[in-house]
Amino acid sequence: MKKLMLLTILFFSLSAYALTLNAPESVPTGSSFAVLVGIEESNFDEIKVFLGDKQIFEQTIGETSLNRNYVAGYFLDPQNNTHILLFNPLETGNYVVKAQLLDNGSVISEEEADVGIFEPMQSSVGESLKHDIEVVKEELNDVKGTNSELSAKMQELQSKLSDFENKISSFESQFASINSSLAENSSAYETLSSSLNELKQSINAVNATLAEISNKNSDFNASLSALSTKINSLEEQQTKVTAGFVTFGQGMAVASAVIIAILAIAFYLRKKEETQESLFEEPSLGEDKTEEMASELVAEETRPKGRWAYKGEGAQKQNEERRFSLGDLIKRG
Repeated sequence: MKKLMLLTILFFSLSAYALTLNAPESVPTGSSFAVLVGIEESNFDEIKVFLGDKQIFEQTIGETSLNRNYVAGYFLDPQNNTHILLFNPLETGNYVVKAQLLDNGSVISEEEADVGIFEPMQSSVGESLKHDIEVVKEELNDVKGTNSELSAKMQELQSKLSDFENKISSFESQFASINSSLAENSSAYETLSSSLNELKQSINAVNATLAEISNKNSDFNASLSALSTKINSLEEQQTKVTAGFVTFGQGMAVASAVIIAILAIAFYLRKKEETQESLFEEPSLGEDKTEEMASELVAEETRPKGRWAYKGEGAQKQNEERRFSLGDLIKRG
């Protein structure tokens, strides 16, 4: 009776609200669970709850029915306008819980919720999972340590990067200065390049002149060689002529000596005839002397004379003796 009165008061005291349904998403096998049905409607006369296609709870203004196979009991919270249904343990699987509000047999509001029933893990599986969790935790600690080291290295790299950026800025400044200097020296470089080109042209002209001089020098050397050949030929001819002249001179000297000797003998014989006394006093001396003088004259005249003959002290003394003997012969005659 009290419940009926509470429901009656609830039906008349509610203002226009909707229907809400709250159920757990997963429940282990063998565990009970609760489903909350919130009533936020005022114009209804019946509440129904389904598990899949099976109706497990129904309440009207005068009556409430439960399917004890699925619902162990229910409780009404009048302050929150909520029905709390306590479900019995279900087999493993996925279920759909649905709640409806009806008015004169017509559904005016409906909500659904999915509930999964799963097998709880065995103890061995739990231990294995626990071990895996510990391994993951150790790996996580290693990762944290590595992350700390990487953070320190990252800070060091950032410091080096900052230094490198400063160096780049300095280099850019120096590069800008170099570009400025290059721009200033551009005209000087162009002038130098022009001068180098002119120098190359001058060098090419000088090389051409040197080549021409080299050709002329070759011609001149050829002319000198021909002239040297002619001079050698002329020297050979001069040597032959000089030798012939020396031979001719020696022949003339011998002939002259013979003639002089004959004249001297003839002159001596003539004097001998004129002065018999003198001749009888020294007969042997005169003949021997005459023969000696003739031999000396012939030998003297046969010696080389002229600029090619060697005139030593012996030759000079013999000439002096020859002149003395001839004079002596004339005196004696």
